[in-house]
Amino acid sequence: MDEVLRQLQSKFKSILMSTYRMEEEIAKLPAGSLVRSMQHGKEYYYWKRPVDGKMSRTYVKRKDLERLKAQYQEKVCLEARIQQYRGWLMKAGQTLLSNGIVP
Repeated sequence: MDEVLRQLQSKFKSILMSTYRMEEEIAKLPAGSLVRSMQHGKEYYYWKRPVDGKMSRTYVKRKDLERLKAQYQEKVCLEARIQQYRGWLMKAGQTLLSNGIVP
């Protein structure tokens, strides 16, 4: 049983460090979100982000669209993975604490 708890504690540390690294990667990506708008039957993309406490919307040029789509997709994937890891970390932390081990 002690070996299983040690493995769980080791896994807890590695996932916690992975979460920190993913949060650092998200911080490097542009803040905000990519928004698609249909006007007169045409698609337009805008980058929506907070500026001075208000939401600002900036038109995205076609030449920048693919790069921003990739960055936004990466950000969404990282945020989803962080949410999964946090759920696991909460459950693992409770298990470790119930057995007298500080995570």
